[in-house]
Amino acid sequence: MNHIPQILFVEDDPALGLVISDFLQMDGFGVKLATEGIVARELFLKQRFDLCILDVMLPGMDGFELARIIRKADAAIPIIFLTARSLSSDRIEGFRIGCDDYIVKPFNSEELSLRIRALLKRCGVFSSVKVERQEYNLGHYIFIPKELTLEGTNGTQSLTRREAELLKFFCDHQNELLPREVIL
Repeated sequence: MNHIPQILFVEDDPALGLVISDFLQMDGFGVKLATEGIVARELFLKQRFDLCILDVMLPGMDGFELARIIRKADAAIPIIFLTARSLSSDRIEGFRIGCDDYIVKPFNSEELSLRIRALLKRCGVFSSVKVERQEYNLGHYIFIPKELTLEGTNGTQSLTRREAELLKFFCDHQNELLPREVIL
């Protein structure tokens, strides 16, 4: 079974956090979302993560301080700052602390995903990056997971996120006998 890369994602805006978490999960990552620096620190110390994405402006403990703690505990884990703080001095501070990338909001989700994959590949989390399929041909239908759509001769059907996740799971595990617990 393939290892699903685990990401600690720290974002103080819960709505934005959920949107990005959902996107990353649809893109094949496991994501743990925290909205406060102190909560994120506890999560990091209790669980194993392959990469951290940190906002800088966080309640309780800012992202720079959190990155220092993470860097002390694990010198090799990739850290990406994803923040609205765009000053050169903020970027320099982030890199001095030891971040691997610094992305300023607003940003492109697909670019974020590709940057994550590049970092994980470099640290050996994947020996080769699995490219997510953009679409699946299912007989007379085309399933496009990122758009949550199923296109056919009768038009395009919108899918719920759960329907798309389930259909993608079945597409990725064709001709495999899987227990019910794995599917649910």
